[in-house]
Amino acid sequence: MDSIKVNGGSFKLTAVLSYSSEDAFVEYYNNVFSTWLTEDKRKATLREVYKIAHDMKKYDNDTKGNARKISKSGRGSGDKDDNRSDERPDNRQESRSVDAGDSF
Repeated sequence: MDSIKVNGGSFKLTAVLSYSSEDAFVEYYNNVFSTWLTEDKRKATLREVYKIAHDMKKYDNDTKGNARKISKSGRGSGDKDDNRSDERPDNRQESRSVDAGDSF
């Protein structure tokens, strides 16, 4: 997602993240959008946008750094006792034929 949309306003993520502090972001955009919402609501919304942007950045950094690494046995994984296979168990039930004389 490249933008944050809140209360009819849209903010580019990179623009929000370019500010060194929440106060600097709120002060700048409060003056730029002086007719958008009431001043109290505008400032509260701008603070929320700043927090959302930084939460998104943190989430992106966390998920990129914690990507699961998958290694297969016998290919340098170091786990010589790993007997897992790549095959998935077959969960299909065996079909049964029913004779006309069977009762249920």
